[in-house]
Amino acid sequence: MSMNFVTFNQDYSHLAVGTSRGFRIYTTDPFAKIYETKQSDISLMEMLFSTSLVALILSPRKLRITNTKRQSTICELTFPTAVLAVRMNRKRLVVVLEDQIYLYDI
Repeated sequence: MSMNFVTFNQDYSHLAVGTSRGFRIYTTDPFAKIYETKQSDISLMEMLFSTSLVALILSPRKLRITNTKRQSTICELTFPTAVLAVRMNRKRLVVVLEDQIYLYDI
């Protein structure tokens, strides 16, 4: 298993780790693992604050929005080129490609 990506949520209360075999979410104070999945190779991910909403990049062009509490997929999007970054706030989802930027209201 290799670690592909590490990020904090917006208020630094959670740490998300994407690996070649899924992803894990940890609380930072106290430090503890609160969620783990072994669903696929995660290259990028973004959490929405301390909610159960997570944006996952599963392949260079495929984005999946997941609810971790319900263990359900909200939506999947495929883009024309590779996804370089994904960010969320309470109003919007931003997906950055090699030559385009997509903005979605959430």
